[in-house]
Amino acid sequence: MADSSWKKEFTKNMVHFDSIFNQWSLKTVRATALVGAIEQQAKQAKGDGAELEKRLETEWSVLAGENKKFVYGEISLITLAYCLHTYCSASNMKNFYDLGSGNGRAVIAAAMQNLNFEKLVGVELLTGMHVMAEKALTQYNHEVRPVLGEDGDDLRRRSEVSFVNGDFTDFDKSCDWSDGDVILCVSTCFPVELLAQIETIASRVLKPGSIVITITKELKGDNFELLEKFKRMQGWGPSWMFVYRMKYNLPLKEEAAKEEEEEEKEEVEKEEEEKEKEEEEKVELVVL
Repeated sequence: MADSSWKKEFTKNMVHFDSIFNQWSLKTVRATALVGAIEQQAKQAKGDGAELEKRLETEWSVLAGENKKFVYGEISLITLAYCLHTYCSASNMKNFYDLGSGNGRAVIAAAMQNLNFEKLVGVELLTGMHVMAEKALTQYNHEVRPVLGEDGDDLRRRSEVSFVNGDFTDFDKSCDWSDGDVILCVSTCFPVELLAQIETIASRVLKPGSIVITITKELKGDNFELLEKFKRMQGWGPSWMFVYRMKYNLPLKEEAAKEEEEEEKEEVEKEEEEKEKEEEEKVELVVL
């Protein structure tokens, strides 16, 4: 278990955190997320302004039902901090990614922890939420970052914090998170297909030892070692949290298996050559 001394600083820093995020009510944030979901629907349908207007006129509750993967919910920050301090405090845990980062709460909260993060990135598809995150980051940089810690060289004052507006499953057009040491997925409303994509990508790009945190939904691959499973109250109600460690990187494992296969093949060929040589020597002795 992690040293619980972090809780005192966490409580103290929440004053700074609230100064950033209390500027928006939960209702406002959810409305922003919903409008973003409507816009995404219009883009996916290749709709023009009329199509978007039509969707905006649709009952919001119905749209929320159709866009469950865009439903906004707030993770418990004390629970996030517990996971980070318990499983992500090693010196080699330097890069943190939040896939589906919303208005940036989790990324900013992670940046405020006294850990070893040098780079923290939030990736969000909905433009309105991304704009909120950028505004929160500006306030964090100007008002909060300079007062974190007692040492002017505190890593939190120097870490790189950023937000990307894009699809986290598209490395070419959005964000490459293959260097991630810690991956957070508030996946409660993620459809099965999206979670499967995350699992496939993570299996192929993350290095062994990386930590993946999901909420409500589990990862199924045998390369995800479950470190802890527990239930905590979140912004939308009680939910299971899962903390995984990557056991292996699939391409590296495949490459290692291929190398092992080639080595075994070489051994077999060598043995066959030696047998042939022995047989030839026996024939020569008989002739003599």
